[in-house]
Amino acid sequence: MMLKRIICTSMALVLIMVMMAGCAGQNSGKTSDTSKVSVATYVQNDEPIVDWDPAISYCADPHVFCNTYETLLRYDANTDKYIKVLAEDY
Repeated sequence: MMLKRIICTSMALVLIMVMMAGCAGQNSGKTSDTSKVSVATYVQNDEPIVDWDPAISYCADPHVFCNTYETLLRYDANTDKYIKVLAEDY
């Protein structure tokens, strides 16, 4: 029990030190150029697809299915109207 507590405390301290090191930037007083393009990378450590059937899948699958399956309609919140995608009429 004591060993488990020591390990958990050590891991928590290491995590805090890593987070603090990541937040400590090297600012030499210069302003950054905000016109540069930034890229965000999304990494997920999981199997992305449980099942290819959208009726069965769950969990992390929607981000894959949104890029795979096309919908009949889409809703535009700015104009409060539906936009036809695969549907010819509704």
